[in-house]
Amino acid sequence: MLIAGILVEYENEYEQEVLDAIRALDDMTVYETEEGGKIAVVIEAESRKVIEEKTSRLGELDKVIIALPVYVNYEEELEKI
Repeated sequence: MLIAGILVEYENEYEQEVLDAIRALDDMTVYETEEGGKIAVVIEAESRKVIEEKTSRLGELDKVIIALPVYVNYEEELEKI
């Protein structure tokens, strides 16, 4: 299982809309930050491709400015090699 931390930046006045949209997506955990306009999202997935797809989906949400991976744990992937 791969784990990725994604920083999602959004237009601050649309916080609840963005939170609701992210929470409606599967297999993502939302952690609100103290700084407005930013949310930390944790994605767990079986492959790097799934993480890339989910990160792209976050970035395409209405009112989201950008979604950036800031942490990815590949340990289990390396153990398979």
